[in-house]
Amino acid sequence: MRTGEISLHLIVKDEEPLIGAMLQKLSPFVGEIIVVDTGSTDNTAEIARRYTRNVFSHPFNHDFSEARNYALGKATKPWILQVDVDEQPIPAMLSWIGAYEPPFNVSGVSFMRHNLVNGEGIGYATTEWHIRLWHRGYTFVGSVHEILAIPSSRVVRAPESCFIRHYKTEARQARQNALYAEWEAKREPNYS
Repeated sequence: MRTGEISLHLIVKDEEPLIGAMLQKLSPFVGEIIVVDTGSTDNTAEIARRYTRNVFSHPFNHDFSEARNYALGKATKPWILQVDVDEQPIPAMLSWIGAYEPPFNVSGVSFMRHNLVNGEGIGYATTEWHIRLWHRGYTFVGSVHEILAIPSSRVVRAPESCFIRHYKTEARQARQNALYAEWEAKREPNYS
């Protein structure tokens, strides 16, 4: 797959310590970078602008799918690569994407993600599969722990050696858990 065919897709908030290194690492492997800032109070957006003109603001509204779909609407390339700022695609994954030629019936690729907190696995969820490369045209559903609405029959798995390292400190994990609990409490119940 040619790098010019890929849009890197990021939604961010207050990621000043991480975003620059990530964009520097990934920019050679993609044709465009789309960054949607959901309300940063630090220099996240300014740092992102060093790597792309495609930095947009969008309110979070406690709905990850809404923010992600807004970002997808800004992409112009045929393939989307979604990586979170606290994730690190290993070099083998990026090389594999560059060499991958998807068959006509494949619309998405899932990659193994290794979840680590302070360098340690997190039990049964230490490794899991996530669709992180897909053909433009699919959207996300679900406000928290959103998923890509793509038929599983059109998704293949990348080799396990081409994985994403998802590293968090214990403090970052605790902050994230508190935010998820807050967002869930603010969501209106759906009685339908």
